[in-house]
Amino acid sequence: MMTLVMAVVALGVSTVAIGGLTALPASATAAADCSAPAAPNVDWSDCNKNGVDLHSANLSGANLSGANLTHTNLINANLTQANLKRAKLPRADLSLAELEIANLSGANLTDDAYLDNANLSDADLSDANLSYADLRTADLRSTDLSNADLTRAQCGDDTVWPDGSKDHGTTCPK
Repeated sequence: MMTLVMAVVALGVSTVAIGGLTALPASATAAADCSAPAAPNVDWSDCNKNGVDLHSANLSGANLSGANLTHTNLINANLTQANLKRAKLPRADLSLAELEIANLSGANLTDDAYLDNANLSDADLSDANLSYADLRTADLRSTDLSNADLTRAQCGDDTVWPDGSKDHGTTCPK
């Protein structure tokens, strides 16, 4: 029986039922490996990384959807094309982080999430909560901010907005 199940998975058959048992492909049974080291394309979806030091980590293409990254040190981290959909990032330090083309839709970047000189160009921040986030020197060029909550976010003369301008002053767009 085990040989048959392994053969079904090896052949890439989507689902096979044998005697009440169902064999699923490896991709359907794969789960996040929360103990995996920081690396490009790591799958930490829904993992708890609260307060972890990921300074200068290369997490490009990583799946961090739903991950708890509260108080996490992501200074100078490479998160290019990372999936941070619905990630929890309150009080995370993302200064100098590379978040170009990252998916942060629905992410929680509240309570002084620090984005000093973070590159968020072409990122998806739709439906993200950025209330009280520090965006004073963030690069938001071509960023999708549709339905994002920018209530009391800190913005400044050095914030680069989606249209490429720096003329929004200290008032975040609504």
